[in-house]
Amino acid sequence: MNGSTRTILIADDDAAIRGVVSRGLAGGPYRINTAADGTAALESALADKPDLVLLDVNMPRHSGWEVLAELRGSPRTRRVPVIMLTARGSVADKVAGLESGADDYVAKPFDIKELRARVESVLRRDDSEHACHPLTRLPGCPAIAAEVGRRLRLGLPFAYVYADVDNFKAYNDVYGYVAGDRVIQATAGILEGCVLAAKDQSGFVGHVGGDDFVLVVDAAAAPHVVWQVTGNFDGCAPGFYDQAAVRRGFIETSDRFGATHRFPLMTLTMAVVTSEGRLFQGYEEIVQAAAGLKRYFKNRPANGKSQFVFDRRREVE
Repeated sequence: MNGSTRTILIADDDAAIRGVVSRGLAGGPYRINTAADGTAALESALADKPDLVLLDVNMPRHSGWEVLAELRGSPRTRRVPVIMLTARGSVADKVAGLESGADDYVAKPFDIKELRARVESVLRRDDSEHACHPLTRLPGCPAIAAEVGRRLRLGLPFAYVYADVDNFKAYNDVYGYVAGDRVIQATAGILEGCVLAAKDQSGFVGHVGGDDFVLVVDAAAAPHVVWQVTGNFDGCAPGFYDQAAVRRGFIETSDRFGATHRFPLMTLTMAVVTSEGRLFQGYEEIVQAAAGLKRYFKNRPANGKSQFVFDRRREVE
């Protein structure tokens, strides 16, 4: 694992089980959340996006199977690993759990040392498969490439949205990297929230690194998503600054030669390339198209608002 604190949600209607598992994981790099029924488990997972869910099968107010289906159906929690906990340990039950989207299956009563080993194994595998960014816990470049490649192979119409934060480096220089990290985390939350609000069940949010993000969404949902993202970011951006900077509308910082430069408040630029009417040969071609569009658009005079642009070129009639 990457050494950072990981959030684990323990969902079980048996308080004794929740206590045993919590104590068994104590001392590790874990922050523990608990839920006593299926509804509470769903609410906690959607609000806090844990790194792993330990999920009992038999719970009131949504069974474990129902919770698992909801987690796998939400863009926010689709890739969160889930280990099912159940008193039934037959091969058929285990196969059913894995086929439903669970990552592992542990039968009760279990040895706490074995459970802890399985938790660590699943988290290591998840890190390896998705190369999540340690700050935002969003999938990184390998997972982004895999998602785009999957959609290209299946011929699904999609929009690839390349987003970055304008004037972020100047902000980081003035306010420090801790404040800069908060901006990156807030931006990730805005992107995830807007994709979730669009009810695009296949929506994907990835973090390339730094202040660069990628959305992969249904082509029809893209205009609504980028409109909402830019509006939400502009609503939040002033809160990252002190009041004097907000009143001025800019911050000042010096370059390595001692010259002072003014930088407007941060905005978001989003370049949208869709697969509709285009014959992209692969992931790299889409990335290049979006990067070129973003570079061109960022050179236009800024109006103090976040902006987005769609690539309207077509090759297929």
